[in-house]
Amino acid sequence: MTLKVAEFQLPSHSDLRSKAWAFLKSNKPGELKKMSKGKLDRYCEQKAKAAENLAKNLIATGEFPEVAWNLAIRQEILESESD
Repeated sequence: MTLKVAEFQLPSHSDLRSKAWAFLKSNKPGELKKMSKGKLDRYCEQKAKAAENLAKNLIATGEFPEVAWNLAIRQEILESESD
């Protein structure tokens, strides 16, 4: 029996924006309701770029990509320091 190992897939920019929107919907519905479409788009874009920048910086300093992206998403989009 062979085990298949799932390969890490870098999250797309669209995936990151979707995660930011889902976080707002689940955890900050009051803020989500107050946001105009334009403000929501800017918020999600800002969160996605922040996560991308942090992940790239972590990778550049020697962190494994899987760990770097996980940490960046948690910290920048999910606003959490740990799992």
